[in-house]
Amino acid sequence: MRFKILSLALLTSLAISGSAQAEPKWSSWFGWDHGFNKRLNLANFDFSPYMDDPAHSHPVYNENTDWQPAHWVDQLEGRAEEFVERGYKTHIIYKQDMRDGVPVLVVGPNFYALSAYDQRRYVRTIDYIYSMTASAPNVMMVRDWKSDRVVGAVDQHHITFQ
Repeated sequence: MRFKILSLALLTSLAISGSAQAEPKWSSWFGWDHGFNKRLNLANFDFSPYMDDPAHSHPVYNENTDWQPAHWVDQLEGRAEEFVERGYKTHIIYKQDMRDGVPVLVVGPNFYALSAYDQRRYVRTIDYIYSMTASAPNVMMVRDWKSDRVVGAVDQHHITFQ
């Protein structure tokens, strides 16, 4: 009788604790695993991609006052065309257009893989290359490649993304 009660209690405690377990993480029965590179399953690790850190998402957090759009162009030895061509090849830029007299930059799918700070830098560099906001209407619209929705606007002093 005691054996039945003890085994019932053991099975009940295992059933309750088994349902509360988290997803498996990498571990080793013998301490440090010498086959670390061979048997490492990255699916068992938590992953946080390098995008914006929501705890520090204020624009001034990443603001680098020394950065200018010319810095990115200068890295390509002053060849602005090379910068734009690379944007098309990497699907950061989808196309450039004029709609109702307003310049439009249509961004591609990889534009969204950039951090918000690099998105602002990229758009500011395109504006620097073509001087779109230097003349009337002094604004450039940023649209999504798939939905054609306006995702941002740029003027000489501000960049706004939705």
